[in-house]
Amino acid sequence: ILDHFLLLLEFDKTAETTQISNQTRIIDDIIEKSPFITVHNKDRSVKIRPKIEYSVEAFDALYAPTHTTGDGNCLYSSLSIIEIGPEELTHSMRLLAVNAVINNSNHSKTICRLLNYSFEEQLKRTATNEQWGGEVQIHALSIALRQPIYSYVEFLDNPKRVHYIPSNISTQD
Repeated sequence: ILDHFLLLLEFDKTAETTQISNQTRIIDDIIEKSPFITVHNKDRSVKIRPKIEYSVEAFDALYAPTHTTGDGNCLYSSLSIIEIGPEELTHSMRLLAVNAVINNSNHSKTICRLLNYSFEEQLKRTATNEQWGGEVQIHALSIALRQPIYSYVEFLDNPKRVHYIPSNISTQD
């Protein structure tokens, strides 16, 4: 579906999105019937390194760190894991993001403008397999899944910013 969408987008900037919208409804139904990852059923193989200054226990108690395949689809794969367990819905998550970008184009265009991105390029990036997701895609997926998405990043390029995780995190938040 996404390959067809990208092909149409190359020739016509107003590509037909009915098929994407229809598929999105099916995916929403699957997700709605699946259990969410919680503190009790999260990926136990993911370990946070305890040598940093925040409470690992507090972070681990509130969030569900996931381990994904590092192929450019990690954002979509991690959400598939969180929503249903395995990475089976990776491409479906990407399709949800494309649908959200299209259906919320004013919001997406505003984000793109603020970040100096081309809306068209971000739409293509969202629809292209193995293209990593960034701010635009996180916003789109948050809209599509109707829940906030928090992303914590390890900064290897700056030793003073080893992790971006709030130092005041607690289980009471």
